[in-house]
Amino acid sequence: MAEELSAQIYSILRSAIPLDKTKINLLKHYIKSIQDYENYTELLFHMVKLSGKVLPFIPPEHITEQLCKHAVSSNWWALDEIPNKFKTEELCLFAVKNSGWAIQFINEKHLTTSICEAAIQKEPSSIRFIPRNYLTPWLCLEAATYDGMTIEHIPKALRTEAVCLAAVKRSPLSILYVPNITITHEIVFEASDRLPSVIKHINLKTPYMKQIHKQLVEKYQIAIQYIPNPSSDLISLHKMLWEV
Repeated sequence: MAEELSAQIYSILRSAIPLDKTKINLLKHYIKSIQDYENYTELLFHMVKLSGKVLPFIPPEHITEQLCKHAVSSNWWALDEIPNKFKTEELCLFAVKNSGWAIQFINEKHLTTSICEAAIQKEPSSIRFIPRNYLTPWLCLEAATYDGMTIEHIPKALRTEAVCLAAVKRSPLSILYVPNITITHEIVFEASDRLPSVIKHINLKTPYMKQIHKQLVEKYQIAIQYIPNPSSDLISLHKMLWEV
């Protein structure tokens, strides 16, 4: 019975985002039709494991903490369908440990520092869903260390030198999101040394840029093609290295 029900529910849900009126009525019909079965609770667990989207159609008196946890363990986005009274800190923490993306379905009422940290450790880019008042220097550094491109979603005031340096070491292209006020010789060097082509995106008129251009060409002769308006000295250096 459970397998047959799963097949019926799956056929309803697989192409139904959002669910239309016909499919909603079918779901309600299936759920109502099994209420007298001895293994009703077991069938409900099968259904939520298949898709958390069925939760709103289960009679409230049959929704339990265990059922909600089961739904979230199989589908992190099922957290969006969990009734507020079951959205405890424990359940929310459980959800983000399965997938950091689940944090987008947690409102500030249920949010905690522990939940934010767990979400970042599981999925660094989930930082985009964390409210500003929960963002700490450590949290930003943690996200940037695991996924440099996440600094795009970090407020500029929190894109410190340490955060940006960690970001470019992991993802050189993240230098595109480093504020000019924060950028340093070390940040530019670390990014361009890992991916020479990023140098074409850096248009800074600072003394250390000439040195970085020279270092790049000495290490990667092909890098000269990425340097905007290379100086005659740089061209001569490249020619000399090429002929060696």
